[in-house]
Parts: sequence; structure tokens; C-alpha cells
Amino acid sequence: MNRDTSEIVSELKGQRSEILQEWLDRRQVNASREGVTLQSRKAWMDHIPKIFDQVVEALALETANKNGDGKAHGKTRLQQGFDLAEAILDLNLLEEILSDRVGECIGSCEEETFTPVAVHEINRIISLFFNHCVVESAYTYLRREDQMHQRREIQLRRRIDSLGDRLQENLKVVCASAHDLKGSNDVLVRLAEHALNNNGNGSDPKALLQALSRGLIYNQQILDDLSILSINRPPGKPEKVDAEEVIRTIGWRCALAFGDPESRIKWKRTEKLALHLHRLALERIISNLIDNAFSHGGDAPVTLEWYSSEEKENQWVFEIENEVADDLEAVDSETDVWVEEPRFLEMGLGLSVVSSLLDSLDGKLLFRLDSDRRLRIRATLAIHIETHEEPREERTAETSGSY
Repeated sequence: MNRDTSEIVSELKGQRSEILQEWLDRRQVNASREGVTLQSRKAWMDHIPKIFDQVVEALALETANKNGDGKAHGKTRLQQGFDLAEAILDLNLLEEILSDRVGECIGSCEEETFTPVAVHEINRIISLFFNHCVVESAYTYLRREDQMHQRREIQLRRRIDSLGDRLQENLKVVCASAHDLKGSNDVLVRLAEHALNNNGNGSDPKALLQALSRGLIYNQQILDDLSILSINRPPGKPEKVDAEEVIRTIGWRCALAFGDPESRIKWKRTEKLALHLHRLALERIISNLIDNAFSHGGDAPVTLEWYSSEEKENQWVFEIENEVADDLEAVDSETDVWVEEPRFLEMGLGLSVVSSLLDSLDGKLLFRLDSDRRLRIRATLAIHIETHEEPREERTAETSGSY
């Protein structure tokens, strides 16, 4: 190190605390003007003393190849919530202060002490040093932005793939529903033609009307489910609903369509609950789950229970259990455990509607196939419970009153 540079290095080292304090004072003034919330002194200083020591070392070595720790400075400022302009302002301000101090040092010395070449070299080292720091800091920010863009792109692709899968599932459901509607309409048409051709002779008008009514109700339910599936949200507005009344009414009606209600349905744990939610959404959830149990189960009774969750506040649980056909098999990993996407059960229109409604109500649909050939389906809803009573004892449809 020649005599010219050594004097500069000695002066800067002697003024280290003073220079850093000036940087902090001026940086705080700039921050106040820009409306930046000031952090602690320690957080603001951070890498600045280290960068100061590095630039002084570069001057001592008389080389512009001594790189400052701009990457660490940029990373820290990024973590602290500063934007790139503020991180660069830190470096530019320190460079300005150092350049002024170097100029003062040169000006206070005799004219022949520093040659023009020496002055140029000192300024060049300082300038290149801080240029490198700025580039490294900027690279840190840009790399972070690039990573964020990549993550957003991945999330967007996953979302698109998920929507595509859901569209395919809904398309299958719509096709299956169209087939069901056609089959139901064919039956209704044959019933009507039979009545017209025979002028009512040889047929029970009341039974005929009941059959037509059941067919029309069935068709209307399919259309309602398709409508719900298309808008992907609960129909209507939330209201106060007597959950027990809804469940018992729908349960009795569904059991009646599949035989004797007193032998086909069994009430397990129940609570008298007044819920605040979409009534039609609750009706479609319960109706589809019970219909699914009767349609795909054996002759054994279907068991229903509902209660407010003891594990999670403001969560209501509805469970249904029934026997399943012998051809319904689960892999070992899915037996006797609750799963969200069972491979042992095909999701038709009814269960797809239930899943869609529960998603919109911040709920969840779970399935469990026990080793004793019992299928259990659990629907949980995050709702506001108005009132509730203690759980009642187990009882069957025979003691369920007028339902």
C-alpha cells in the first residue's frame, strides 16, 4: 500500500464510528421523508459496518476486485421487508459519505501529497466496490421474484389441473344423471300410456298417481342436484333450521320408498339442534346420503346419528352407516380408517353434490369401510349452532313418533 492510499485508509478507520453514525442519521431522515417505518438501530445497521470494513480493506489492498457482501445485504433487507430501491439507497448513501470523507481528507493534505492518478484510483476502487454490491443486492431481489413467479405458476397449473379433473368428474356425473332421467321418464311415459290405453280399467288410480308422483319427485331431485353442482354453492340464504326435523322427515320419506320405515331405519345418537345455515343445502346433503345408503346397501337397517362435535367448536356432524354389497372391496390401507377420497366407492351425482355443498360450507366428507362390511359416511359442517340439548338415548323408528 503506497503512502497516498495508506493515509486515506488510516483516516477512514479513525472516523469509522463517526461515518456509521452519519449514515444512520441521514438514512433515518430519508426514511422519514419516504414514510418508511423505522426499525431498531441494530436492524438498520446490520451489514453496513461490515461493508464499510470491506471497502476500507479494498482500498488498503489497492484492488477493485475486492467484492463487498452485497448479496447478504440484499437478502437481509429483503427479509426485513424493504424493497429493492431502499436496499440500494443504503449502499448509495454509504458510498456518498465515504466519497465525501475521502475528498475532505485529500483536500486537507498538501497539494503534492496525492497525485491525480492516485485520486482517480481511489475513487475507482470505491465506485467499483459499491457497483458490485448494488448488483449483488439487486440479483437477490430479482431471484426472489423469479422464485415467487415460479411458485405462482406451479400453483396456477395445479389449479388448472384440479379444475380440469373436476370438470371431467362433473361431466361423468351429468352423463350418468341424463341416463337416470331418461330411464325415469321412460317409466313415467309407460305408466301414463297404460292408464290412457285402458281408460283407468284394471289399475288403481291412487297407486298410479303415487308412482307418477314418486317419479316426478325423483326427476326434480336430479335436476336440483345438477343445478347445485353447476353453481357450486349452497342455494338460498342461511336461516334457522331444525336439523332433527329435517333429518327425520327425509329419513322417513326415503325409508318409505325402499320398504317399511320401521325396519329400514334406525336412529342412534341424536341431538335437538337449531342450526343457522342453508336449509335446502342441508336437505340435499341428508337426502343424497340416505338415498345412497338405501340404494347401495343391503337389507339391514340404515343407522343415522347427528351431534355437535366435541373436538371442534361450531362443527356439526352427521353420520350414516349401512351394510354394503360383497363386491365393494377396499385395499388394506383403506379398511377401518377414515379417508376423504375412497377408491372403494364411486362418486355418483348424489355424493358429488354432497361433496360440493360441504366444500362451500367449509365442511368435509369422510368415508370408512369397516372389516365387518359396514360402510360409514361422515359429513361435517362448520356452522353456527343456535341451541342444543344433551344427546338422547338410542332408539329405533318404532319409537320415533309420527315420522
